[in-house]
Amino acid sequence: ASIRPADYDGDGRLDLLLTGARLAPSVLEGRTFLYRNVDGRLEVQNTELEGLLAGAGAWGDYDHDGDPDLLLIGGRAALGARAATLLRNDGGAFTPATLLVGALFASADWGDFDGDGDLDLITTGLTSTGGPVTNLYENRRQVIPPPPAPPKAESARAEGTSVVLAWQPAGRPGLSYNLRVGTTPGGQDVVAPQADPATGRRLLAAPGNAGTGTSWRLDGLPPGTYYWSVQAIDAAYAGSAFAAEQAFTVGADAVVEDDPAQPLPERFALHPGYPNPFSERVTLRYDLPEAAAVRLVAFNILGERVATLVDAEQAAGSHELTWDGTGHAGRTLPPGL
Repeated sequence: ASIRPADYDGDGRLDLLLTGARLAPSVLEGRTFLYRNVDGRLEVQNTELEGLLAGAGAWGDYDHDGDPDLLLIGGRAALGARAATLLRNDGGAFTPATLLVGALFASADWGDFDGDGDLDLITTGLTSTGGPVTNLYENRRQVIPPPPAPPKAESARAEGTSVVLAWQPAGRPGLSYNLRVGTTPGGQDVVAPQADPATGRRLLAAPGNAGTGTSWRLDGLPPGTYYWSVQAIDAAYAGSAFAAEQAFTVGADAVVEDDPAQPLPERFALHPGYPNPFSERVTLRYDLPEAAAVRLVAFNILGERVATLVDAEQAAGSHELTWDGTGHAGRTLPPGL
């Protein structure tokens, strides 16, 4: 069996293609099902797609109309003919466009092997005589539309060592989104986008790593400042430019949020903590008019250093940190700091 998700109807939800076989009275017959995602429920669609077994389906917008088209390859029955059909997606309705060379125990995938901006196709499998076969199909479309516009990175909402990154949609249906997160400006050592960060050009033909939604959660982040951006990916797997980079900071047992919508502060400032004196938690705010190296250390009433809350390069902006009183070596400190 083969399972391939895609937002074939452009509503922002992942639908599901399933190919496989069922046992008929005397032979295995190929079966193909398309399930539409309706508010989280998968409903089978009456699409009259050809049933194929020991094969695969592959989604890709070969004609650049914004809808993912579908390649089906496999066998009609265990001892039957091999088939491969390219179906054009017209607003959720599928029309056979091209018949290709079929194969059994087949796989197929899209990719721009010649670098001309459109999707080409490769299929592999076994012929009717059991011999291996690989076919590469070049897409010779002459007009390549521009890539999608970039989304806008909106916010980093965080708690503890987790953060939810959110962005505004890029303004057209059928898009997925691709995150880049790193510990340095322009870095990608936390989440790699498999794309050129300067141009947005994709390094593989696949949907974005954040799916079709407009937010993504990261958990278990070590203390430090993180830099992130996001790009839009269309159904032909072309990537937009990346959005303007934003930053957020995870402190020791705390998180600092940087809000790109707020104006930059005019001067460096550390505001009084609340509550003061420290009880179970204390919230600290500080302002950076420009990017700077920040070291924020907590001392007890004897002047002894008990915790390092921040020790990292941070982006300009107003920062907020909530500390739960855990000091060095993970010990919980008494109130009164």
